[in-house]
This record gives sequence, structure tokens and C-alpha cells, in this order.
Amino acid sequence: WEVNEHTKIHLNAHVDYVRVPKDTPFLSTDDVQSSTSQLLEFVEMCHTYSDEAEFVHRVNSQLLQNRNRQDVILKILKEAIRTNGIEMYYQPIWNVKEQKFSNCEALVRLKDDKTMGFISPEEFIPVAERNFLIMQLSSKIFENVFQFMAQNDLPAQGLKHMEVNLSAIESVDIGFPSIMKELLEKYQIDPSMVNLEITESIAISSGRRLKRNMEDLIRYGCSFSMDDFGTGYSNLSQITRADFSIIKVDKSLLWPIFEKKNPNRQNAKILLENMVSMILQ
Repeated sequence: WEVNEHTKIHLNAHVDYVRVPKDTPFLSTDDVQSSTSQLLEFVEMCHTYSDEAEFVHRVNSQLLQNRNRQDVILKILKEAIRTNGIEMYYQPIWNVKEQKFSNCEALVRLKDDKTMGFISPEEFIPVAERNFLIMQLSSKIFENVFQFMAQNDLPAQGLKHMEVNLSAIESVDIGFPSIMKELLEKYQIDPSMVNLEITESIAISSGRRLKRNMEDLIRYGCSFSMDDFGTGYSNLSQITRADFSIIKVDKSLLWPIFEKKNPNRQNAKILLENMVSMILQ
């Protein structure tokens, strides 16, 4: 693409094509508007899940199976939200300096032993976000977490706070701080016992709304941590603008140090040491 005689831009493109109705047994014949929306979404998913590198992508049986899997997960999610069919697990976090467990992190799982078995949050959370269910799901998660905290004396266990993940939509929702405050008051939870975790990609892309929500809840007493730091979205100025009390370095920067056969172990160690030193300044 020639912008002018001095500037040329290379654009990547691809073609996805679907045979209708052969490749689209899921489409409704009664609702044209709904069918069009489903078809466009399916084409987008085809490209997302395709491993092909060619210019032209055609739907195959594997892609159709992936689409059907998304439908099943969506049904399970809706049922889980309706019946509170989620389970929370609390992963203890070891404090190296203090040589003891000092915090814990809330992990959400779907109760589904009959249909699909274990479904990773990395799979069902995006489904919840795409289908506008994430706020309802998050409400269930926080209700479960705060109820657990109210029933168990975490400080008596030597724990300083509970870490809970925020989704992209949640973190920029204007009403989120109010919802959080109401839940904390309902269960009489000390705000300082709650640390809200945001991935680095969300922190970089969410802008002013996220910063305002963070400032509001920090004033109220909550704290924030940045997860997956160093995954490729790193923007060091973002760390200085937002008040993160914890920075979690992504495992992709840690594992190379412990791989004995990795010829770049020393370089990986130097990178990590300098990154930690920089964050602590």
C-alpha cells in the first residue's frame, strides 16, 4: 500500500471461506439477522483456530468441532451462572523472604464432570467475555470468594490478602468500584485483604478508565498487582503511572533460567535480575 512516494506499508491479508449450508449446520433458517451474526463470528473463529499459513483458509471438520465446543462451553457457563455452578480453589503463595505462606490466590473452576470434564479458565473466560456473561460470572466469583473469607479467618492463618483476577471488561467497567465496595461491606471484608490482579496486556490497553477505577479502589483500601509482566506488551511507563503493589514476572522469563540444557541460561538470568532491580527502584 503506497501512502506516498516515501512511505509504503505492507498489509497482511487472508481469505476465509465457508460452504453454506454444508459447513454451517448450526445456522438458523428462521432468523436471518441471527444467522448472519453467527456466520460472521464463525468465520472469525475459523481464522483464529486455523493452523494454516496459506492465504486462503477453508473450514474443515476440526474447525467445526472447535465451534461446537464453544457452544457447549457457553451452555455450561449459562447453567453455572444460573445455579452457581462454579468452584473456587485457593492456591497458597509462598513468601521466599519470610519463609512462609503469606497470601493466596482465588482460582475459578466450572462444575462439569458429566459433559466435558475440566475446562481451563483460559478457554471459558474468553467465551464469557464474548457473550457478555463476564460480569455475571465475576459477581458469582466475588460472592464465593468473599463468603469464604468471611467464614475463615485468613489473618489467623498468617495470610495478608487474597488475590482475585479481573477480566478486561471488569477492569474498565464504570460501576465496578461501587459493586466491589458493596460486596466488601456485605461480607464485612477489610479492603486491605483484597488484591485485584490485572494482566499486563489489560493494564497497557485499558487506559484512563482502568487508572480511575484503580485509584478509587486503592483509596478505599484495596491493592492491585500486575500479572504476566514481560509477555511482550511491556510498557515501563505504565508501571510508573499505575500503583501496582505487586509485579508478577511471566513464567516465560523464569523457565529459561532453570533449563540446564539452555545455552542462554546466563543471559536469561541477567535479564531477570536487571528487570527485578529496575522494578524495585
